[in-house]
Amino acid sequence: MNFEIVQEESNYRLNEVSVFCKVKEKFGGLSNMSNAFPVSVNGHDIANTEALYQACRFPDHTNIQNEILFLKSPMGAKMKSKRYSNYSPLIDSSSPASAI
Repeated sequence: MNFEIVQEESNYRLNEVSVFCKVKEKFGGLSNMSNAFPVSVNGHDIANTEALYQACRFPDHTNIQNEILFLKSPMGAKMKSKRYSNYSPLIDSSSPASAI
């Protein structure tokens, strides 16, 4: 699977955007790595959006999805998905991004 990366320059007005880098900083609750806003999908409660994002990387492996979705920690969800990265169709193991 090959994806073409298109980079477009965008200009933003600082007074119209929210910038956040860390969960404990201003607007950090909007980060995937925050537990501030749990989500519910099809009647299933998920502790954070990072777990949802990571689980969606494994559409053909419900057992992996369940392991990830039941984790309460966003970082735990990210680390668990790394363990199974070779099962994800979204990452080409030969690409530099797979080393992240």
